Amino acid sequence: MTVLARPSWLLRLLLPPARGDGIARDTAWNAAVNGAAAGLSFFLLLLASRAAGAYWCGVAALGLAVSQQLFTLGNFTMGGYQASDVAERRSFGDYVAAKAVSVCAMLLAGAAWVAWGGLGRDKALCLAALLAYQASDAFSNAFFARYQQRGRLDTACRIRFAKIMAFAIVYAAVLAATRSVPASLAAASAAHIALFFATDVPLLRLFGPLRLRVPGRAAFSILLACLPLAFNSFLLMYVNNGPRFAVDAALGEEALAAFSALFMVSFVVAVCADFLMNPQVVRLAEAVRAGDRSTALRTLLRPLAAIGLLGAAGLAVAATFGAPVLARIFGLDLSPHRDTLCVALGGGVLVALYQLGQTVLVVLRKQAWGLPGMVVAAAVARLAARPFVERLGLRGAALSYVLAVLILAAASDSFAALFLRRTAWRSPQPGTEP
Repeated sequence: MTVLARPSWLLRLLLPPARGDGIARDTAWNAAVNGAAAGLSFFLLLLASRAAGAYWCGVAALGLAVSQQLFTLGNFTMGGYQASDVAERRSFGDYVAAKAVSVCAMLLAGAAWVAWGGLGRDKALCLAALLAYQASDAFSNAFFARYQQRGRLDTACRIRFAKIMAFAIVYAAVLAATRSVPASLAAASAAHIALFFATDVPLLRLFGPLRLRVPGRAAFSILLACLPLAFNSFLLMYVNNGPRFAVDAALGEEALAAFSALFMVSFVVAVCADFLMNPQVVRLAEAVRAGDRSTALRTLLRPLAAIGLLGAAGLAVAATFGAPVLARIFGLDLSPHRDTLCVALGGGVLVALYQLGQTVLVVLRKQAWGLPGMVVAAAVARLAARPFVERLGLRGAALSYVLAVLILAAASDSFAALFLRRTAWRSPQPGTEP
């Protein structure tokens, strides 16, 4: 990467000199930020449960579910598409303009949900505060992808890590002082937005010029290219949220608090696989561009092996003492739900396998092929969640989730394998590995 100006002492902390190929550095920081991002929801609900009780934990859980659903609209799943544009066919300004359109659409949809979603006062206040945070995070993702595109994933992760930590610290401090979950979320969102202006904006001059422009043909062509992937992401979040919405409607806020505590664990494997895969996106794109089949396959085998190992370890822990530990942490009665925890964790393994296949499709620019499986899975989630919950309670919610993500993983990985086989790989030289 060529820097355009000498960074200040503050920015030196975010942009230290690059040494070597940066794989270990990128992997470590990506692991840290993905762990922090995954743990943030857990942390928010944990403190809500401990400081304000099961009711407010359930209210916050629903606010998180809806805001995360809308985040998929604001983010529009542009990050991987932008970072893997190693030839820079579209400018940074085009990506920022496209992201501005998607974030505005997210805020409009969120305002409509708050006004007419029938959430009630408490849930509407939490959702409004969380929407501000999700909008900031979605817009910041254009800058995150820019740093990664220019070979500084570690810088992207340092900045996002700082924002997540600021959000968590402010939330905890205000909640301790006020015992108000909505006020705490609002203050934490303001801290996240402030850090965007303190970090991303000064870094602009170091990663190439940003020419702000009214969204035009280039921006909308990016949105159109990402539309299948964004639609997939929206439906995937619906698959994740369908059981939560069903539990909230059929069993109430306190049951949703218990299910959310159990459901958090299902994402551990998926998050771990994601932080192992994210540093490989650019390398996989470069291997595909060069026709290097051997490097591409080695790049994919690392996260695949990690998914298997983490899934086995997670299921062993969940089957033995997972539910009692979560019950002690959250202060909720989770003792009857050990089998529900194991089922939910199995769903997390399937989500990790889906994400791996979807990453391959994005790099190969075949992301539209993820749509058929996603539509079927979302339909299954829509039709199965409420009847399963009404008949089997929280266990039924977990089973409906596993059924939907099994369809996802099978479809995504099958198409990824098919298009990898059809890729025009370079013929190996004599004496080299095929």
